[in-house]
Amino acid sequence: MGVMLARNLREALKKAQNVGVVEERVQLFDDCEVVVRNLRPDEYEAIHAEIKELDGMAYLFGFQLGHVKRAIVELNGQDFRDVQFVDDEEDDPKKPGQTKMVKLELSAWLAKNILSSWGKEAVYITYRKVEDAVARAEKRAKDGIEFITPEESDEDKYRRLLGELKEAEASLPDKLVENILDEKGYMLKTTAEEAKRAMERMDAIARENAAKAAPPQPQPVQAPVPVQAQQAPAPHPVQQAPAPTTGPDLEALMRGRQPMNQMVEDVPQPVIISPMPRYAPVPAGKQSPPPENVHPSLQGAIAGPALHGSAAIRGARQAALEADADQVGALEASTGQLPPKPAEIPILERRQDPIDPKVAAAMIDRKPQGGLNPHYRAFQRPKL
Repeated sequence: MGVMLARNLREALKKAQNVGVVEERVQLFDDCEVVVRNLRPDEYEAIHAEIKELDGMAYLFGFQLGHVKRAIVELNGQDFRDVQFVDDEEDDPKKPGQTKMVKLELSAWLAKNILSSWGKEAVYITYRKVEDAVARAEKRAKDGIEFITPEESDEDKYRRLLGELKEAEASLPDKLVENILDEKGYMLKTTAEEAKRAMERMDAIARENAAKAAPPQPQPVQAPVPVQAQQAPAPHPVQQAPAPTTGPDLEALMRGRQPMNQMVEDVPQPVIISPMPRYAPVPAGKQSPPPENVHPSLQGAIAGPALHGSAAIRGARQAALEADADQVGALEASTGQLPPKPAEIPILERRQDPIDPKVAAAMIDRKPQGGLNPHYRAFQRPKL
């Protein structure tokens, strides 16, 4: 493979350099003449890297200044087309009172020494000429070229430009966006009265269109019906009751019924045994009348000669128990059922003598005693 010298290659391809670069000249306030060009791709990347941390008006001014300082190729007759760096002197921070030589990029030197003294109107006008150079470069690049694939349609172009505008709008302040739209005539300003009148007009038009679209349909006229021809309403059909089902004669059963309050039923009556009352001892040779509410079987025992003490009570109870046993046996033989048992009334007897309060207080209030519990037994481990 052959080898070619770079010097010869540069001379051969010299015309291929700076293809697509278009320059625009602008006169600023009769004192300054500036020539600018469109930017290269790497310069656009450098601009976005510089302003990515800015916001609001600082972003807008930094965006315009970044284009202008890189687009200037001639300023008041001074040519910068082949200049990339500028050697300049600046104060040496290590040696006060002395200067040192530094090498700065042309764009940084112009921004520091020239553009920092310009007004924002001059920067904005120069930036607009840079946009003119971009538009002229696009037009010249298309001249004399025929594409096989058609160029983007108006719809595609509108979609692309709208997306770019939305991206640029997100980075601009709202007030600035409103001013730009107002300058171009795209800012819609409507008062409340205008909006109200427009809504009323739209409602009226909608009602008119609805009335035209659906005209009223005439109702058919019905001929009057003669009175003689009118038919009487049909009577409601009478539902017949279902036939009664076969069964017993209810009337005969009603005639042969017997009221419940006239029925005689042999119900065994329970025998209530009254508790034996206590009697006071009666002196010998005297008789006392029989007490009330005493079982009949005890009347004779009590009416006889008076008994003395517990013997009389035990005798009376024994006689009552025997009489009750005879009655219970007769009732069981006749009905086959036993009478209900009477409720027994328990008699609580006091069997414990009262405790002296002084003795109880002495037992409760005595002082605690120390030492081992005499009832305690140590646990004995089993021997293995």
